[in-house]
Amino acid sequence: MRKIDHIPVVAVLWTVLCAFSFLDDVARKVEQGNEHFDRAEFQEALKAYQEAQTDRPDAPELHFNLGDALYKTGAVVEAMSAFEQAAKTGDKNMAAKAYYNVGNSLYRQQAFDKAVGAYEKSLELNPDDRDAKVNLEMTLEKLEEQQQQDQNQDQQDQNKDQDQEDDEQQNQDQADDEENQDSQNQQQQNENDEQDQSEQQNPNDQPEQGQDEQQQQPQEPGELSPEEAQRLLDAMKDRESESQKRRRVRLQGKRYRGNPW
Repeated sequence: MRKIDHIPVVAVLWTVLCAFSFLDDVARKVEQGNEHFDRAEFQEALKAYQEAQTDRPDAPELHFNLGDALYKTGAVVEAMSAFEQAAKTGDKNMAAKAYYNVGNSLYRQQAFDKAVGAYEKSLELNPDDRDAKVNLEMTLEKLEEQQQQDQNQDQQDQNKDQDQEDDEQQNQDQADDEENQDSQNQQQQNENDEQDQSEQQNPNDQPEQGQDEQQQQPQEPGELSPEEAQRLLDAMKDRESESQKRRRVRLQGKRYRGNPW
């Protein structure tokens, strides 16, 4: 897979300005900057382009070369701004290369969605740019990976939030169950206390143990109750008394009849 890099420096400023004698100093600085750039002396190249831009701040070619030097020194954000200024030129070829480097700068910042737009603008101006096509395809793959990672992270965050909500709900349900159990226990205790208090206030209402046991004990066959035994004894006494009375009567009658005086 091709590594994204900057496009070669476009040194058209010197060619355009060499015909004007009062601009010879600007052209000389641009040439010095190009020489430093070719030797990978990017800080020196940047300084030379900045000096030249002081005299021609609106020149798109200088914005482009300045952006190249900034990109190579690692100042990607500042480089992107310079390339965007260079893209405002009326030269389609210059604008296409500027948008290409805008895409490179955005790719370095992992702003893949915006980089895709920059490469597409470059291809609109120069459909035959093979490097722009390769970078666009690679950036689309990176964008898809980034979106998938974002979706996975969102899903993990949602699962984490759901787990936290479930734990909180479980704790709340447990607390509610404990509170309901405590309430039921307290209600049962209150009922027991009221029942104990009622029994203490009415002791006569409780049956005697002996009486209950006597009433519950079954009577054996042939066994007389105390009341029946007493009635039987009284009847026997009455019969004995009646028998003695009749005997006295009979004895008296016999004595009168057998022994008259």
